[in-house]
Amino acid sequence: MAGIDLLNLNLSILYQFAMYLLTLLVLNVWLIRPIRATLAERRKRLAALGEGGDPALRQAVEAQEKNYAELLSQIRQSSGKLREEVRGDAARSEREALSAAHDKANERLRSGRKEIEDSLAKARTEMTEEIPRLARDLARRLLGREVGA
Repeated sequence: MAGIDLLNLNLSILYQFAMYLLTLLVLNVWLIRPIRATLAERRKRLAALGEGGDPALRQAVEAQEKNYAELLSQIRQSSGKLREEVRGDAARSEREALSAAHDKANERLRSGRKEIEDSLAKARTEMTEEIPRLARDLARRLLGREVGA
């Protein structure tokens, strides 16, 4: 019954507890106290700045904030101008593309009409040439004999 030995208390638990306390002491001295001291110092400095602090530092911060606001305003204005230029270029390109497509469509339409007119003229010519022959054939069939030209 090897599992029962795990439940028995012996000197190893005292050894583990002593190691835990030693680790806690070392971490407290070398890590936790310095971090707490640094955070406390930081809180003191921030509180001093919040209560008035150094006037020169406050003026420097205000000057930097003003410069930042001016720079941000300039960037917004220039980006607005650039945006308008891009929109104008896009509108111009759109108009040019539509105009080119319209011209191309009109050219195709003219070309199609020309082809139809040529085909119609050719058909009329052929029909004009065929009419006498068709009339003779029709007369021959109706009369049952050959008709002279």
